[in-house]
Amino acid sequence: MEFSRGLHPIGKPRNMKHLWVIVLAAFGCHPSSPMFTPNLVPATPITFQLTHEYWEGCETGLGPCEPPTFVRTNRQESFRLIMPCGGTTTSVYLYQQNPGIAEVTPVDSLNIDASQCPPSFDLSYLPDGDYVAYMLACGLGGPAPFRLETHP
Repeated sequence: MEFSRGLHPIGKPRNMKHLWVIVLAAFGCHPSSPMFTPNLVPATPITFQLTHEYWEGCETGLGPCEPPTFVRTNRQESFRLIMPCGGTTTSVYLYQQNPGIAEVTPVDSLNIDASQCPPSFDLSYLPDGDYVAYMLACGLGGPAPFRLETHP
């Protein structure tokens, strides 16, 4: 486990980057080799948000409920949909809308309590199209439609 400047210190890693240096050194990877990746911290996901006001407008019909379009540059980046908390317990189901097909199986779902708020879904690898997030909770609920598009 030698680097060009001597032995790599073995011991408790100071952080994740240091841990990867130890692991890569064990496999003979030199810090200047192409296999060594100094930026190992995952990128912060890009977030899209459905607001409480929007969801309430869709639920009651008393406010605007024009489905927003969320645009991403590619599907390899990390994209998350952040939603409002609906109450003490919140269940959210994500459906893709396909014209002429009654979708009965959600693409994703979650059940959380208030301490785990806000609810969110990973949209990174979903295909472009129309979606509906459907919430069941004591303070907020119903469908909230949105569109997902990719424009390089």
